[in-house]
Amino acid sequence: MQKARSRLADQPEPERVAGPVWWKKYIRTAPFGLLGVISIAALLYILTKIPPAQIADMPLPNTYGPFLLASFFTSFCVLGYLLQSARKGLFIALILTLLLFLHLQHVFIGKYDLV
Repeated sequence: MQKARSRLADQPEPERVAGPVWWKKYIRTAPFGLLGVISIAALLYILTKIPPAQIADMPLPNTYGPFLLASFFTSFCVLGYLLQSARKGLFIALILTLLLFLHLQHVFIGKYDLV
């Protein structure tokens, strides 16, 4: 009885293919980054052109709704683009917006300011 010849020994070694270039994944999600840049511009417009007293009571008293919404959307888009994960960007954006809201409401824990 003859032994089977190895089929692996006759094949040439495959060429090493370089891994994906790091910036290609950012090009794939460029629209998300573009939304981030546009929302940064909207947030800067709110911070520089609109007086705080004008948006302080929208939609509820002392909530600064448009500012919180713009800061949430900005942090979501920018972090989602930088981290390449919409879920992680959403989670961190929610935490940052909650901390900003608590800071605007002057929430204190014990003798220390929360934010």
